[in-house]
Amino acid sequence: MYRQKLPDLSGQKFRKMFGISMGLCRADLYMPTHVWNTAHVIGKGHDIIAFLINNGKITGYFTEDVISYMGKHGLRILKKSSFVKNNQKEVLREGSKLWNFCEYLAGRPLKHLPDNEMISFYNDIFDKTQRMFGYFNVSQPCISFAIETEIMKRMKLLGLPNETVQTIAGIMLKADEKTMVGDEEIALIEMAMEIKKEHSARHFDNPFSVMLEWLILHNNSMYEKLLLHHTRYSFLASSENFDEFDLSYFANRIREMVKKTEEQLMDDIAGLSPNKEKIREERDAIIKRYNLSDEITSLYEIARIYSHQRMVVRIYWTKAIWVWGKLLREIARRIDISENDVQYITRKEINDFFEKGFSIEKCEISKRREGCVYVIIKKQGPFILAGKEAKEFEENYLAGNTDGQSIIRGMTAFPGIRSGKVKVLVYGKNMVRQVEDMQNGDILITGNTRPDMIFAMKKASAIVTDEGGICSHAALVSRELKIPCIVGTRDATRMFKDGDIVEVNASEGIVRKI
Repeated sequence: MYRQKLPDLSGQKFRKMFGISMGLCRADLYMPTHVWNTAHVIGKGHDIIAFLINNGKITGYFTEDVISYMGKHGLRILKKSSFVKNNQKEVLREGSKLWNFCEYLAGRPLKHLPDNEMISFYNDIFDKTQRMFGYFNVSQPCISFAIETEIMKRMKLLGLPNETVQTIAGIMLKADEKTMVGDEEIALIEMAMEIKKEHSARHFDNPFSVMLEWLILHNNSMYEKLLLHHTRYSFLASSENFDEFDLSYFANRIREMVKKTEEQLMDDIAGLSPNKEKIREERDAIIKRYNLSDEITSLYEIARIYSHQRMVVRIYWTKAIWVWGKLLREIARRIDISENDVQYITRKEINDFFEKGFSIEKCEISKRREGCVYVIIKKQGPFILAGKEAKEFEENYLAGNTDGQSIIRGMTAFPGIRSGKVKVLVYGKNMVRQVEDMQNGDILITGNTRPDMIFAMKKASAIVTDEGGICSHAALVSRELKIPCIVGTRDATRMFKDGDIVEVNASEGIVRKI
């Protein structure tokens, strides 16, 4: 186990940057990438980083000096067009390798593999996923904030009204490429259109089991298409946990789609299929109308490229986490601990158990589950604190307080004003069920959005996130859906709860309880 003495951190100020789900194992997978894998990609990584793990949720903290120098360094690197071009090629090449490896592992009978082969696969998927996280971190909050700050600073010099600046940003950052999430929705819409043409839509009003039985008996070709769709895309629920979308999730979405007219469904497909030429013409017109400089145009292009690439990389590592989860479940079975407990041991401890015969201390796992901290300091560590030590570290360095506040500020991702009832989506719980429980018109508040939240985002009248900037998934999707959105509030999920009535003024970047 980890018993190193923590180096002196007096004078260090930590800022909450992001939240993810699962236990210590996810911190062990993701956290080192900010130090080593990010440095491999852009030449510099984080000196100090801390993850607080509590109740199945991980909160990541960076020190203020790291946020500053990583932002400046990242912006300097991304301004080099040669780096951007090569980086895009590397992502597609390495992502394809990771995807193919995941497909191979997903088809292996894990239960029957010998221990040494299973652990070899576990280490391989661990290493390959960490490399992909290194590419994801190129657009991490420190760097995306630096890009956004530079854009806003230069735009302010033009003396334009805020509403005009937001309109310019919306056009300059408009996505001109699809991702797999768009492909998945288009495939489902096409199935819905086929069902309508066959006059079978009424059968989707039945309970899922009745509808499924009807498909099997009377429309087997559509049933096979639904099964194939599930096989291809069920992994998208694994972005932050080991969930999978089940067949009913896709059937329920079809149920909503077949209520639309064919014209509406065609419009939905068109909205998911960017017209590159038209978008380019819109950008050129904006650049000419407002006389945007080459520097501003280039910054917007960097932000747009990495907003899209962030989504592409997320799809790759979502697939990897789906497979990684299967391996962890099998490891839990062989160690004879629960699937929850295996999330609180590290890669090193797993390897030591199978290769050296070291025991897994269940009392230590229990302490970690109650709350622990995972820290890397100047490439030393990881240091893992549990129990009293973890509580003291949290109180000394990570504590924050939002009690009594009724207003919060963030960054505008898409302008507009909406009021409504809050629905907080929390990772670490069943995301599929949370999405289903959300009502049309709710105000969606979450740490940050992921591909498995798309259905919820379409129900929302406004979106608010703790994390992210104009390169984030929430910003990208809100611009596509034209839903008012505020990102980077830091503490919205702590300040508001389900059922609160709030006003989201995304034009001003303000959320207030009413």
